[in-house]
Amino acid sequence: MRCRWTYALAATLLAAVGNLAAGPSADAAVPSALRHDASSCGHMTVTSPSSPDGTLTAAEAGAPAGSPIFAKAAARHVKWLPTLDCTQVPSHHTKVPAHSSAAYSSSNWSGYAAQTPAPNYAQAEWTVPAVTGNGSEPAYSSVWPGIGGMDATNELIQDGTEQDAGANGQATYFWFELYPMENEMQVNNLVPKAGDDVATHVYWANGTADFTLCDYTQNTCVNGSQASPAPGNSAEWIVERPTINGTFPDLADYGQVDITHAYYDVDALGNPQYTPASGADSLTMQDSTGRTLASPGGLSPDGTSFTDRWEAYGNSPAASFTASPTSGTAPLSVAFTDTSAGSPTSWSWDFGDGTTSTAQNPSHTYTQPGTYTATLTATNGNGSSTSTATITVAATLAQQMDAKAAQWGLGAATGAVTAIRNGGYYRNYQYGAIISAPSGSLFVSHGAIRGEWAALGFENGIMGYPSTDEVGGLRDGGVYQNYDGGAIVWSPATGAHESTGPIRSEWQATGFEGGILGYPSTDIVTGLVNGGSYQNYQGGAIVSSPAAGAHESTGPIRSEWQATGFERGILGYPSTDIVTGLVNGGSYQNYQGGAIVSSPAAGAHESTGPIRTEWQATGFERGILGYPSTDIVTGLVNGGSYQNYQGGAIVSSPTAGTHESYGAIRAAWQSTGFERGRLGYPTTDVYPVPGGTAQDFQGGRVTDINGATIITYS
Repeated sequence: MRCRWTYALAATLLAAVGNLAAGPSADAAVPSALRHDASSCGHMTVTSPSSPDGTLTAAEAGAPAGSPIFAKAAARHVKWLPTLDCTQVPSHHTKVPAHSSAAYSSSNWSGYAAQTPAPNYAQAEWTVPAVTGNGSEPAYSSVWPGIGGMDATNELIQDGTEQDAGANGQATYFWFELYPMENEMQVNNLVPKAGDDVATHVYWANGTADFTLCDYTQNTCVNGSQASPAPGNSAEWIVERPTINGTFPDLADYGQVDITHAYYDVDALGNPQYTPASGADSLTMQDSTGRTLASPGGLSPDGTSFTDRWEAYGNSPAASFTASPTSGTAPLSVAFTDTSAGSPTSWSWDFGDGTTSTAQNPSHTYTQPGTYTATLTATNGNGSSTSTATITVAATLAQQMDAKAAQWGLGAATGAVTAIRNGGYYRNYQYGAIISAPSGSLFVSHGAIRGEWAALGFENGIMGYPSTDEVGGLRDGGVYQNYDGGAIVWSPATGAHESTGPIRSEWQATGFEGGILGYPSTDIVTGLVNGGSYQNYQGGAIVSSPAAGAHESTGPIRSEWQATGFERGILGYPSTDIVTGLVNGGSYQNYQGGAIVSSPAAGAHESTGPIRTEWQATGFERGILGYPSTDIVTGLVNGGSYQNYQGGAIVSSPTAGTHESYGAIRAAWQSTGFERGRLGYPTTDVYPVPGGTAQDFQGGRVTDINGATIITYS
C-alpha cells in the first residue's frame, strides 16, 4: 500500500484552501449496463465503453464534466479498456509515513500538498521517467496525485505510476489505492513504459471513489470506481520513495519529472477549481541526516506545473556477509567476509560468544560447543543496518559421549573413544558404554540388554548397531532396544533375549509383549529339521521354517503338537497361525502334514492323512461327526486305524479304504466285534436306501430301515 505522510511545520500549518461541496455521485450518470465487477481488483467496478468505437465520456464514467483528462482523451479518440485486471501489491509500506523535524520536509515525499476542508478531486499529467538503481541494490519511486494523504484519520485516495529499478532492469506499472481500506492494486492490462505521456485523476463524491488512468502514448485509458469513505482534508502531487518492510530503500534515480495539469477540487458543474498555486506548500524529501534526496522546483506562472528533481539515492548500507565454515567441532575457526552493499565506512562484529571485532573481514575461533549468532553492523553517513548468521559448534565425539553417559548415569569413562566396524565408535564407562553408529547417532548400551548384545557378537553379530536407546514403560516393567537387525527385549520375569527376523515379525503380529505370547523366554534356537528355528515365550512359542513360514504355537494345540513329536513328528511344521471362531468355540492350526483341531468339549487332536480327508468330506466340525475326540489310533487288524469323533468315528484300512462310522449301523457293527468280527472293515460310507440307510463291509452289509437294524453276511 502507499502511505500517508505526516510532517512537522517550522511555523504554521499549511494554509487551508476553499471548502467545496461534493458534486453529484460518480455513479449517478452512468448507465448500469456499463459497469461490471473487476474480480481481481478488490471491490473495484470497471466502466466499459458503450460506444462501438470504444470511447467513453465523462458523463458515462461518472467523472467530473470538466475533467481535462477526459477532454484530452476525447480529442485524441483514445480507446477505453472494457476490463480491468489487477494484482494486489504485497503490503510493503509503513502505515504512517515517516517525516523529519525540518519544516516542509519528508522522508518519503517530494512535491506539493494543499490542505482543503472537503477535497473531491486531484489530477496530474507527467512523462514516465526512466530510472536507475544504486549498483546492485534495488531502488523505488512512484508518481501520483491524490486526496487525503496529509490527514492521518481519513481515507487516502490515489493513483499513479510506479518506476522501480532492479537486477532485471526497470519495472513500471499503473496502480490505484484506497488506504487504509484496501491494499494497492497493480494494473496488469495497461502497462506504461518509460517516456510515455500519462495522466491520472481521483474523484470522490457521495461515498464513491473514481479512478481514471490514461496512457496517451498508447492511446488507451481505463476507468473504474468503488465505494469509499470520505478522504482526508488535503490534495497532493507527489514523487514518493515507498517504504519496504518498514525501512526506506534507495530512491530510484529518475532525473526529473515534469508534473503538469495539476488541479484539485471541482465545482458543482464538474470544473476544476484550484491549482497548487492556490495555497499548496512544497515538500522536500530528506534522509535522517538532513541530506536532500529529491525536491520540487517552483510552480509555473499558471500554477499547474512544476519539476521534481532527484538528488540522491539516500540509502544506508545493506549489511551482508559470508562465514566459512558455519558448522564443525570445537575448536572451530571461522572466516567472516563482508559483502555489504551501499559503501559502508565502518564495521562492527559481534561473534555471539562475548567477543567482538571492528575489522572488515575478521577471523574468529569458537572454543566451546554451542549455537552462536554472529552479527555484522555496517555503517556509513546515511545510517546502518545489520545482518546475522548462525554458527553451530559441535562438541567432539568424546565430549558428546561423555554428556550422554552422564544423562544415563554410566559413571566415569574407563577407556578412550575406539573405532569399530563401518565407521562406528564406542567408549566404555563404569556402568556400560556409549555407541556411535555409522550414522553418527549416539546410543546407550548397558545392563542386561548390553549383556545379551555382547553374547550375540556386539555390532559384528546378527543385531548390528543399536538404532535406539533403551525404551522402558512396557508391560510388567519390560524394556527394549532396537538394533539394525532387530531388537533385544528384557523383562524382570524372562530376562533379556534377542528378537529378529521372521520370528520377530510373527511376534509383532500377535501384539508383541501385550499379546498372547508375552515376553520371549529364550533366545532363538536354530538347527531344527529342514532349517527350522523356534523361540519360546511366556505364553507358548513361535516356530519358523523356510518352507512353512513363522507361526505361533500356543495352548492345547501346542501340547498336542508336542505329543506328536513337534516338527519331527507326522505333522511337521505349522503352516498357519491358530485360527479361532469355529463352531462351539473350536480352533485349528494347519501343519505341513495335516492339522490339529481343538474344541472345549472334545479337546485338541491331530487330524491327518486319509482320516482327515474323510472328515473333510463329512463337513469337518460342522458335519455329522463334529470334532475329533481322540487322536488317531493305529495298530488295528491288517494295518487299520481309526479316530473317534463326537458323533462317531472314521475307520481306515489299506484294503477297505477310509469311511465314516456312526449311529445305529455303528452300534450294530460294534456288536459284531468291529473290524475283528465277521463283518471286517467298512468298504463304503453310509448311504441311503428306501426307508433308511446302509453301509457295506468286507464281510457283509448293515441296514437301518424304519428303525430296524439288520446284519447280512456275505
